[in-house]
Amino acid sequence: MDLSWKVLATPLKSAAVKAILTTAGLVTLVLLLDNNLDNTSSKQKILANLLPAILLWLGLLAITRRFIISALVSGLVTFALFAISAAKYDHIGQHLGFQDVFLGPQIIQGWDLFSQYTNPWLLAVTAAGLPVIFILGWRERPLPIVVATLCFIVCFGGFYSISSDKIVPDTFYGSRAYGARPWNANSTAEDQGLLAAIVTGARVAQFSPPPYDQTLIQSFTQQHPLISSQNKVKPDIILWLGESFFDPGIFAHVDTCDPLPTFCNLLNASLSGSIKVPTFGGNTTRTEFEVLTAVPFKLLGSKDYPYSTTVHNQFDSIAWSLKAENYHNVAIHPHDKTFWQRDRALPLLGFDEYLGRKDFNNNNKAGYWISDASLAQEVIDKLDASQPPTLLFAISMEGHGPYGSQKNLDEKRLNTIPAPEHLDATEARMWREYIYHAQNTAHSLTTLKNYIDQRKRPTLLVFFGDHLPGMKPLFKQMDFDNLANAHQQSTPVLALANYPIASNWLPQFSYEVGLWTLELAGNNTPSQLQELGQATSMAYSDNDNLVFKDVVKAMQARQISSPAP
Repeated sequence: MDLSWKVLATPLKSAAVKAILTTAGLVTLVLLLDNNLDNTSSKQKILANLLPAILLWLGLLAITRRFIISALVSGLVTFALFAISAAKYDHIGQHLGFQDVFLGPQIIQGWDLFSQYTNPWLLAVTAAGLPVIFILGWRERPLPIVVATLCFIVCFGGFYSISSDKIVPDTFYGSRAYGARPWNANSTAEDQGLLAAIVTGARVAQFSPPPYDQTLIQSFTQQHPLISSQNKVKPDIILWLGESFFDPGIFAHVDTCDPLPTFCNLLNASLSGSIKVPTFGGNTTRTEFEVLTAVPFKLLGSKDYPYSTTVHNQFDSIAWSLKAENYHNVAIHPHDKTFWQRDRALPLLGFDEYLGRKDFNNNNKAGYWISDASLAQEVIDKLDASQPPTLLFAISMEGHGPYGSQKNLDEKRLNTIPAPEHLDATEARMWREYIYHAQNTAHSLTTLKNYIDQRKRPTLLVFFGDHLPGMKPLFKQMDFDNLANAHQQSTPVLALANYPIASNWLPQFSYEVGLWTLELAGNNTPSQLQELGQATSMAYSDNDNLVFKDVVKAMQARQISSPAP
């Protein structure tokens, strides 16, 4: 008996030492990588961040039955999570979150886009390191199956427990734990720590539609029946999303007409204003979703990617409202059709056709992506071939970053673009590249305006910018005219047509652009969106009437709770 214990005691001691060393290594790694954890953090907060890493290691240990492989791979995965989060924050000012798991397939399908933001050396080291880890680690004597099974049970039970608020309370992983502010997109990661925030994201991922006051809506609609539009033309509609487009006039001491004289002319020839958008540097579908559905992104709670997390069935939109008036709805995007799951979501939002990069006859590039000039020509060709009336939603790509080292540009023309004198060389290059693409966008819009002006068919063009580009180094060296930061800046919106258009209000948020478009197009089909559009118009006309504003909020919430058209 004594001999048997001695034989068993040696490997058990070795395993215990390895387990202690691995745990200590993971603790050290998490504390070093997470800037939001320090000696002032509570023990509970630190434990909340360590548990996911330790449970991941136990799961890998159960699968591989080897300490070296499980320890090194879990450490590599932990490091990768922090590296990806840092890269995401550097570009768009947002930390990695649980909702990013929905981007898994998109990363592979859209590698031409994501590869522009990755560190090639980090990828190379990872690709070379993993085989080495497995080759060296596999020589290690495997753990007994019984021990591996126990590790799996602890791992499964641990992840199940931390994901359930019935077992682990919200004070440990919750939207307000450790002082987090759920209305602030970055607060969870910054107040709780990255790994704890990812677990919190998983726990709050189940979305419940916000409540709304149906009695208030009924009272309003009874007192204010829908007013039919005097516009009976049913125009063709071009709704153009300008990728990363903003007006450089938002900078102090910059006149829009200096770098963008063509865009300045468009502003003078159109109804124009500026809109607040729900994102910065990326996540185009947030703005896109708001424009099409009139639902503020903030009402979706933790749903970072509306198409993959919210649009699962037919969802009311301006496309459905126009479809009720016999419109043929077409979306065009010069990129991978499956990106952001548009190929699945857009039909549910009322689109009859969706054309992607492979459907283009004109695919000339400007920088990394297909040019706006090519997109404009596709729009013209499609309208010429379509039976009216048609809604054509053009989602541009040319303005997409990254900025600062783009190829496939006319360098001679690029170097003639003046940059603010105080900018460093790298930031001056960013400025010139942005203005280069913005000028191309303005010229493409002018091409469409000239095309519309010579058409006999009534045609409406509505253009808006989806967000500012992720040029944080440039923005740090520039002052904004309103003294706010880059994340709080607005983007332009304009409308022009070859028939008389007028409106007693201008959209101030991207979720109002679609409603405004329906009004300018003279949409008359009774619907929830029509009611919301009329309430929004009345709220702007009587800005002091708080009841109108409450009605608008209730109708916006209704759009989520009863999304089917």
